[in-house]
Amino acid sequence: MLVRGATVLVTHYLICRFFGIDLNYKSWYDLKYLLIRSTVTLCQNLVYTWMYFVVSFPIVNTIYMSAPLFVFVIDYYMNGVTINHSQKWGIILGFIGVLITINGDAILSIID
Repeated sequence: MLVRGATVLVTHYLICRFFGIDLNYKSWYDLKYLLIRSTVTLCQNLVYTWMYFVVSFPIVNTIYMSAPLFVFVIDYYMNGVTINHSQKWGIILGFIGVLITINGDAILSIID
Protein backbone atom coordinates (compact mmCIF):
# COMPACT_ATOMS: atom_id res chain seq x y z
CA MET A 1 0.00 0.00 0.00
CA LEU A 2 2.86 2.36 0.76
CA VAL A 3 4.38 1.83 -2.68
CA ARG A 4 0.97 2.30 -4.30
CA GLY A 5 0.35 5.53 -2.38
CA ALA A 6 3.78 6.92 -3.22
CA THR A 7 3.32 6.01 -6.89
CA VAL A 8 -0.06 7.74 -7.01
CA LEU A 9 1.39 10.82 -5.32
CA VAL A 10 4.30 11.11 -7.74
CA THR A 11 2.28 10.42 -10.89
CA HIS A 12 -0.45 12.89 -9.94
CA TYR A 13 2.14 15.51 -9.15
CA LEU A 14 3.80 14.99 -12.54
CA ILE A 15 0.44 15.09 -14.35
CA CYS A 16 -0.50 18.34 -12.59
CA ARG A 17 2.86 19.89 -13.48
CA PHE A 18 2.59 18.74 -17.11
CA PHE A 19 -0.88 20.25 -17.59
CA GLY A 20 -0.13 23.34 -15.51
CA ILE A 21 -2.73 22.62 -12.82
CA ASP A 22 -2.36 24.80 -9.73
CA LEU A 23 -1.46 22.75 -6.66
CA ASN A 24 -1.95 25.48 -4.06
CA TYR A 25 -4.75 24.93 -1.59
CA LYS A 26 -7.07 27.90 -1.31
CA SER A 27 -7.83 27.43 2.38
CA TRP A 28 -6.91 25.31 5.39
CA TYR A 29 -10.26 23.49 5.13
CA ASP A 30 -9.26 21.88 1.83
CA LEU A 31 -6.16 20.40 3.41
CA LYS A 32 -8.06 19.46 6.58
CA TYR A 33 -10.68 17.45 4.67
CA LEU A 34 -8.01 15.80 2.57
CA LEU A 35 -6.17 14.78 5.74
CA ILE A 36 -9.37 13.40 7.30
CA ARG A 37 -10.15 11.42 4.15
CA SER A 38 -6.62 10.04 4.01
CA THR A 39 -6.78 9.01 7.67
CA VAL A 40 -10.09 7.19 7.15
CA THR A 41 -8.64 5.44 4.10
CA LEU A 42 -5.56 4.43 6.09
CA CYS A 43 -7.71 2.93 8.86
CA GLN A 44 -9.85 1.11 6.29
CA ASN A 45 -6.77 -0.40 4.64
CA LEU A 46 -5.30 -1.47 7.98
CA VAL A 47 -8.54 -3.21 8.96
CA TYR A 48 -8.82 -4.78 5.52
CA THR A 49 -5.28 -6.16 5.74
CA TRP A 50 -5.79 -7.35 9.34
CA MET A 51 -8.94 -9.22 8.29
CA TYR A 52 -6.89 -11.48 6.01
CA PHE A 53 -5.22 -12.92 9.10
CA VAL A 54 -8.50 -13.44 10.98
CA VAL A 55 -11.13 -14.33 8.37
CA SER A 56 -10.89 -16.49 5.27
CA PHE A 57 -9.97 -14.92 1.95
CA PRO A 58 -13.36 -15.28 0.15
CA ILE A 59 -15.24 -13.68 3.05
CA VAL A 60 -12.88 -10.70 3.21
CA ASN A 61 -13.21 -10.11 -0.53
CA THR A 62 -16.99 -10.42 -0.35
CA ILE A 63 -17.19 -7.81 2.38
CA TYR A 64 -14.78 -5.54 0.53
CA MET A 65 -16.59 -5.87 -2.80
CA SER A 66 -19.99 -5.20 -1.21
CA ALA A 67 -18.95 -1.59 -0.49
CA PRO A 68 -21.05 -0.17 -3.37
CA LEU A 69 -24.18 -1.53 -1.69
CA PHE A 70 -23.35 0.31 1.51
CA VAL A 71 -22.41 3.48 -0.39
CA PHE A 72 -25.75 3.37 -2.20
CA VAL A 73 -27.70 3.03 1.07
CA ILE A 74 -25.65 5.74 2.80
CA ASP A 75 -26.14 8.04 -0.19
CA TYR A 76 -29.90 7.47 0.11
CA TYR A 77 -29.96 8.56 3.76
CA MET A 78 -27.40 11.37 3.60
CA ASN A 79 -28.16 12.96 0.22
CA GLY A 80 -31.77 11.93 -0.33
CA VAL A 81 -31.08 10.09 -3.60
CA THR A 82 -34.24 8.41 -4.86
CA ILE A 83 -34.25 4.65 -5.25
CA ASN A 84 -36.57 3.11 -7.81
CA HIS A 85 -38.23 -0.29 -7.50
CA SER A 86 -35.66 -2.27 -9.49
CA GLN A 87 -32.76 -0.68 -7.59
CA LYS A 88 -34.42 -1.59 -4.29
CA TRP A 89 -34.67 -5.23 -5.37
CA GLY A 90 -31.07 -5.15 -6.51
CA ILE A 91 -29.91 -3.88 -3.12
CA ILE A 92 -31.97 -6.53 -1.30
CA LEU A 93 -30.62 -9.33 -3.49
CA GLY A 94 -27.09 -7.98 -3.09
CA PHE A 95 -27.34 -8.02 0.70
CA ILE A 96 -28.80 -11.54 0.62
CA GLY A 97 -25.87 -12.63 -1.55
CA VAL A 98 -23.40 -11.07 0.88
CA LEU A 99 -25.07 -12.80 3.83
CA ILE A 100 -25.07 -16.15 2.05
CA THR A 101 -21.40 -15.80 1.21
CA ILE A 102 -20.38 -14.66 4.68
CA ASN A 103 -22.41 -17.16 6.70
CA GLY A 104 -24.06 -19.62 4.34
CA ASP A 105 -24.30 -22.43 6.89
CA ALA A 106 -26.44 -20.37 9.26
CA ILE A 107 -28.79 -19.29 6.48
CA LEU A 108 -29.11 -22.85 5.17
CA SER A 109 -29.95 -24.09 8.67
CA ILE A 110 -32.70 -21.42 8.90
CA ILE A 111 -34.13 -22.46 5.53
CA ASP A 112 -33.99 -26.17 6.39
